[in-house]
Amino acid sequence: MRAEWPALPVEARAEFDRLFQEGRKIQAVKALRDGSGMEPKPSLHWAMDALVFRAKALGLESS
Repeated sequence: MRAEWPALPVEARAEFDRLFQEGRKIQAVKALRDGSGMEPKPSLHWAMDALVFRAKALGLESS
């Protein structure tokens, strides 16, 4: 996950973090997948890993 995160568009990362910090995890996952610019879209498993990765980076609980 750490290697892929910087490759995502800045806007997608910012939107993910904003939604995640608001407690809107499902919307954050959707925004990340939709805004990734990747084809095929990142898997749900990958996006869920992003929640764990960013929770640690932002000092938030991942549950």
